[in-house]
Amino acid sequence: MVVPILELQELRGEQVVAICEPEFFVSGDCERLHSSGHRILWGNEMMHVFPGESDAYARRHIDHTLFVSEEQRQSFTPHIGEVSHTVVGNFIHPDLFPFVQRNHERPTLGRLSRPDPSKYPVNFPLFYRDLLVPDARYRVKAWSADLATAFSWYPFGEDWELLSHDEGSAVTFLHSIDLFVYPLGHRFVESWGRSTVEALLTGAIPFVPAGHSFHHLIRHEESGFICGRYEDWRYYVAQVVADPSLRRRLGERCADHARRDLCGIDHHLELWNHALAV
Repeated sequence: MVVPILELQELRGEQVVAICEPEFFVSGDCERLHSSGHRILWGNEMMHVFPGESDAYARRHIDHTLFVSEEQRQSFTPHIGEVSHTVVGNFIHPDLFPFVQRNHERPTLGRLSRPDPSKYPVNFPLFYRDLLVPDARYRVKAWSADLATAFSWYPFGEDWELLSHDEGSAVTFLHSIDLFVYPLGHRFVESWGRSTVEALLTGAIPFVPAGHSFHHLIRHEESGFICGRYEDWRYYVAQVVADPSLRRRLGERCADHARRDLCGIDHHLELWNHALAV
């Protein structure tokens, strides 16, 4: 049951789940709910603490912590102290991102993420261009004014489509690309990889950097590619682009893997039941 915070304060002994609300602590909501006798389950899906979060841990206002990956849990170890926790991952309903078999005339490479320049490598357009994919198209969602400023030095041509957040849905965008090519900024650490799982579900083949938590989401060379050196990106992209039958098989494997191993409803219910019962 979802109840407004003001009404929750009138109740006693309920479990309150708050996820990725940046103002939850500085607004005083967490402290008020804790004082009202509620059990607070808190999930921060980022790799950094929000204002007031460390203090809430120190004052034991958080009763249980929800993490999206083991890597994220490790990064929060200095903050959570003795607070119990569960790695629940993240759940994306597979019906929202149906698989489609691609039949594009030109190979289409793209990426989807929140419009944070730190999530992009500093050489982002050159990174794509220097993969040397013949006759390639490049599509990016969600583009923003900050990203336009960060990469104003590059002359984006007619081969590029830079779409804002509200230009079409995420699933329509992912259906429009063949390869989900997702390099990250050198100071950025991905806590989980929502857009990567969405790409897998639709059959867009992911190419992601080594590290982060991608090894939990992708089986290298079976349901995507985890790349270390730049030569790895170029080699694997070239292999997949050159072989349409391989591309079709990989797309099917990506979707099957995501549905079977990452987005199973029963498995996620089990994780959440455990977290709520601890």
